[in-house]
Amino acid sequence: MKKKHKFLVKGMTCSACQAHVEHSVNKIHGVDNVVVNLISNTLEYESDVVSDKTIMDAVKRAGYQAVPFQKIDYRTQEKNKGKSLIISLVLLVFLLYVAMGPMINLPLPPFLSDAHGGMYLSIAQFILLIPIVILNFRYFTSGFNKLFRLKPNMDSLVALGSTASILYSIYSSVMIIISTTRNQPEMVHHFLEQLYFDGAGTILTLVSLGKYIEFKSKRKTSNAISDLLKLQGDTAIIVKGEKEMIIDIKDIQVGDTIKLMAGYNAPVDGIIKQGHGSFNESSLTGESLPVFHQEGDNILSGVTNLDGFILYEATSTSANSTIARIVEMVSEASSSKAPIAKVVDKVSLIFVPIVLGLSLITLVVWWIFSKSFEQAISFAIPVLVISCPCALGLATPIAIMISTGMAAKNHILIHNAEALENLSKIKTIVMDKTGTLTKGDLMVTQFVSFNNRFAPLLYGMEKASSHPLAKAIIRHSEEELIPIVKFDEVITVPGKGLKGKYQNQTLYAGNAAYIKEATGLDFNYETSHSSCVILASEKEILGYVLINDSVKDSSIQAIKAFQKEGIKTVMLTGDNKENAHEMNKLLHIDEIIAEVLPDQKAEIIRSYQKDGMTLMVGDGINDAVALEVADVSMAIGAGSDIAIKSSDLVLVKDDLFDAYRAYKLSKRTMRNIKMNLFWAFFYNVVSIPIAMGALYPSFQISLDPMIAALAMTFSSVFVVLSASTLFIEKKAKKS
Repeated sequence: MKKKHKFLVKGMTCSACQAHVEHSVNKIHGVDNVVVNLISNTLEYESDVVSDKTIMDAVKRAGYQAVPFQKIDYRTQEKNKGKSLIISLVLLVFLLYVAMGPMINLPLPPFLSDAHGGMYLSIAQFILLIPIVILNFRYFTSGFNKLFRLKPNMDSLVALGSTASILYSIYSSVMIIISTTRNQPEMVHHFLEQLYFDGAGTILTLVSLGKYIEFKSKRKTSNAISDLLKLQGDTAIIVKGEKEMIIDIKDIQVGDTIKLMAGYNAPVDGIIKQGHGSFNESSLTGESLPVFHQEGDNILSGVTNLDGFILYEATSTSANSTIARIVEMVSEASSSKAPIAKVVDKVSLIFVPIVLGLSLITLVVWWIFSKSFEQAISFAIPVLVISCPCALGLATPIAIMISTGMAAKNHILIHNAEALENLSKIKTIVMDKTGTLTKGDLMVTQFVSFNNRFAPLLYGMEKASSHPLAKAIIRHSEEELIPIVKFDEVITVPGKGLKGKYQNQTLYAGNAAYIKEATGLDFNYETSHSSCVILASEKEILGYVLINDSVKDSSIQAIKAFQKEGIKTVMLTGDNKENAHEMNKLLHIDEIIAEVLPDQKAEIIRSYQKDGMTLMVGDGINDAVALEVADVSMAIGAGSDIAIKSSDLVLVKDDLFDAYRAYKLSKRTMRNIKMNLFWAFFYNVVSIPIAMGALYPSFQISLDPMIAALAMTFSSVFVVLSASTLFIEKKAKKS
């Protein structure tokens, strides 16, 4: 498996940037699975042969800068961007006041309304614009840099639109000064109407406003992930001999002895060596009730010690602890790309060049037909400004990032965005039985006595065993208040059952084969259930119990919920048919397939895939192949490591209803993405022709650059705000 690499990319502002960087790196031989994320500004790829310098050079040729990944200080960046935006907004207010005051009869200073007022008005606007340009000069450096490299992006459109407005306004200002000196008030008035200093200022400020809102959303999403890391804390108490030291959690090594006080979170995974107590594990499992742990028990990073203190031995470092692996999984999922994003990538590569071409066509056509360069430029500039590749680029990644963060918050871990998209399309859900639909806790389903001494004798014999079947019998006996008898001796016969001595009588407890072997007595009830425990003496059968696994309440609710969505439900189990169908009296699953070997499960999954996307949910090693084959796979959190590694999603809480919650989240996410992409495309398809002047000949409707800038900013903000609604939890409730 190739090694994963991650870089931070500086200078990306829109989907065109993302597409250019991804395209440049994809051309490098030996690089696979390139993913560029516009929200986190990261580049990820897999390679064993390509050097970091080769990657950085390729990104540089695309007009951007790649540096080794480092944590982004969103708080400082937000503070700096906020200051710049506030100053720009204040200056813009004064600029608009000076520019539009005369049109709406607002009072102006005397020197702006005397005989030379027109000249001073143009100069005042220019002076107010200069600091706005300086504060937002990055659009010019980035935009023209990408344009000269023939890889234009949104900054190129902003830079061209602003520059055209400023240059034409400077020309108009010069003509105002000339007309004033020649005492030509009509010409002064004419060229005052041709000033676009306010338009240029509005373009730059509103674009910055939109970017600031986007940045706030990024930080909010990143916080959802970084909050998980806070569960580990920053420091830990290490015990060496009789000395205690406080160290950074990054310095913890496997084998270190850690002292965990009451009220603190475990920094890494480990095994308790001394002490005991109750732990709040809700951050990992979602269970609100405290869990008791004692010497020899495992504890996971992020759990909170509620009382006393313990000493435990670290079995992981902070970098590979349970919390760290969860954060890594969420980060990878939020950076991954859904299949629907590939369409946007293709559009993004050609979007800006098309807009530049349309703007040039608009300029030429209107200049030819109107014979007026002023009118031609007044249509060409809005075409540049109103186009918005940002909305297209933001629609998919911001929704994916928010959804994966929200899923993690609700103890559902998503490995990649493709799984999130495919989950919304499933037609069939296939579920393993034991540990997925059932609790994995055995319970007595029938208790049949042929002798009034059967129950106390069986209870007394099984009390000496720690076998799971014995535990089920003991629990049932205690619940039924069955009296216990004391055996003189109980011997375990491995793989068969128990042999006991009671009042000079030998008794046997176990399966039918063992009873026949020990006593010669035949018993044929075992075929109806997976586990049957028989108690017999040398001469007779005293009774038997049938033991089965118990169904989770959440499984019943989940199956009902999926069926209401029109999704076919299937139980796929290696258990016998009678037992599976008996259990289905509670579950009401559409189809039962029992007595299936692990290697047969994959073929059955493939047969269902002919009818559409298939989801497989399992928890054991025997489910691993089926999980790999399924279109979408989910592992129950308490399942085997192999099952979890083979799956696209992990349900940490062992609650099958979370599978339905994940399905509903995927539906909401894809609906949000499709809606945002529709509006982004619709906005550009409708607004660009209007900006080009399509309505002007018939209705005299045209767009001022300021209105164009406002519309462009609104489209980006709309997409961000729409995606942010995913933060509002709409929890699927159990019926």
